[in-house]
Amino acid sequence: MVSVIIRTRDREQFLARALMSVARQDYQEIEAIVVNNGLIPLALKGSWPFPVRVLEGGGELSLSGALNAGIREAQGEYIAILDDDDTWDPAFLTTHVDYLSSHGDVQGSASLTWEVHEELRGEEITELGRKPFNSVIRTSVPALLYHNRFTTNAFVYRREAALKLGLYDESLNELEDWDFNLRFAMSWKLAGIPRILSSYHRRPGQGGSAGNTALFRHLEADRSLRKNFIRKGQAPLKYRAQMLLFSWLVGIKAWLKRHAGGCRR
Repeated sequence: MVSVIIRTRDREQFLARALMSVARQDYQEIEAIVVNNGLIPLALKGSWPFPVRVLEGGGELSLSGALNAGIREAQGEYIAILDDDDTWDPAFLTTHVDYLSSHGDVQGSASLTWEVHEELRGEEITELGRKPFNSVIRTSVPALLYHNRFTTNAFVYRREAALKLGLYDESLNELEDWDFNLRFAMSWKLAGIPRILSSYHRRPGQGGSAGNTALFRHLEADRSLRKNFIRKGQAPLKYRAQMLLFSWLVGIKAWLKRHAGGCRR
């Protein structure tokens, strides 16, 4: 069985779409655990062809804390994360479960993703366009040290492996998935599936509950995560050295991009 963890907060229209995406899966051995971190208790609408449980966070959970609460309550062998505004191809779970069940030495698998641009107009969600978020799936530790290579909703892993890893770092409220993916790849065998099976939905320019993570917060979290990885000393020296090198390269790339933009103006 797959336990699908869905984080949500005051976004009922997106949540309904995410649950419908789960309902359309070819794979049917599913339970859904909705972790509501809004201040108002969630009353789910409609009925679903799989059991759904709601965990109330009362607005006090971090993004990592919401995931960990769901995983601890999960009863499935496998964990799949689907944030309330993202979706899956109907073959997503079948493809991952078939791969993992036939590769007992692999603890997790990641696939490719669409980046979907959309707009919320009243109660209607309108797609504006899409493009591949990634064209090649890379799951090695060196690849993940450079930057996060796959989205949260493109990753399926064995629950037991996540528990042994220590779950998500609850001190992080940004890029908790990158930190988890890195630690997972350093501890377990992680495979890539070269198929686009999930969609990461973005709404550029929209604020409030409909918005995505602000870019400046993402960049700050990126710098902080890299510094902590290098300084904590928990990872092997070769990986910390590689992270230091990649941090320089990313910083130089960002500097060149800013100054190139200034020259064009």
